[in-house]
Amino acid sequence: ITEELKKHYALENVSISKSPFSTLTIEVLERAPSAVIKSGINLYYADKDGKFIGPADPAEATNTNFLNKVPQIWLAQEKQFSLNDQIVFPATLQFIISLFKMIPDRTGIALQGAIPQDEEGRLLYLVTAEGWQIYVDRQNDWEKQVTVLKNILKIKFKDNNRAGLQYIDVRYENRVYIK
Repeated sequence: ITEELKKHYALENVSISKSPFSTLTIEVLERAPSAVIKSGINLYYADKDGKFIGPADPAEATNTNFLNKVPQIWLAQEKQFSLNDQIVFPATLQFIISLFKMIPDRTGIALQGAIPQDEEGRLLYLVTAEGWQIYVDRQNDWEKQVTVLKNILKIKFKDNNRAGLQYIDVRYENRVYIK
């Protein structure tokens, strides 16, 4: 019964117990959204493992309070998904979730979305609320990339004048590119 339910519903856990007098109790726990995935004009929810759990409610998925809790990931190609399809690799999703907490906390820069640049999600473009992007690499030291970003913002943009800024690329060790 458990496996059959998990095939058709986005469930984290199913527990079944039998009580005396032929009573069957089924308790279910739904998987919670960890990200909103934008593919073309469609919005989807992905769980903590990056798997599809259902279409997103546009009103909720674009609500600022909700987006402060879960990141939005924009896919370059439009795709359709079915229950349990892998939308984003788990390591990529954890990287994005971490960056969506670390960058605003350490730099004061709000993030709007993440755009994976390859199938594995190794290279990401993070879109800031100001409209410019941050280029990061999941396979390099995350902490170091955020620290470099923080230092560049402090030194190069100490007056917070980022008008005209297109991107800051912190993917490479000992090099930063700014345009």
